[in-house]
Amino acid sequence: MHVETVIRGGLIATAEATYKAEIAGTDGVSLALGVAGVKTASLPLMYTGAAGMAFGAGIVHFAHGDYKDGGISIGLHVGAPMLTTLFVMRVFKPCAEGAEGCVAAPVIAALAGWLAADLTDVFWLTRDDAPAATPHLLSFGGSF
Repeated sequence: MHVETVIRGGLIATAEATYKAEIAGTDGVSLALGVAGVKTASLPLMYTGAAGMAFGAGIVHFAHGDYKDGGISIGLHVGAPMLTTLFVMRVFKPCAEGAEGCVAAPVIAALAGWLAADLTDVFWLTRDDAPAATPHLLSFGGSF
């Protein structure tokens, strides 16, 4: 468990460092952007939501210096929706029932996989051994 010492009003307090809310917030905003894109038929909103759903939580892990869990998070957020969609399409064969089932089933399966990845991320990857309470500044540089 990572504990941060904070001085407030001359008193020393300890605060458990976790960023579960940041992960959940990032994924919630990404989902909202994706839904807004579908409702308004806006491809940029749909793409932004999908990119956030795939990479947002991993970027939060990276910003907190937790690179291993960031990679696992991206793998979960990309892999779980693909696997659930493949499973539903292969086992239940919704396209045999007509075009409506062929469109709805993979979308629902992908969202179920993403939700499973998100819950795994929030409740397992951001467990109490979070390495940092505040994000690090990520910068890339070079010289010419």
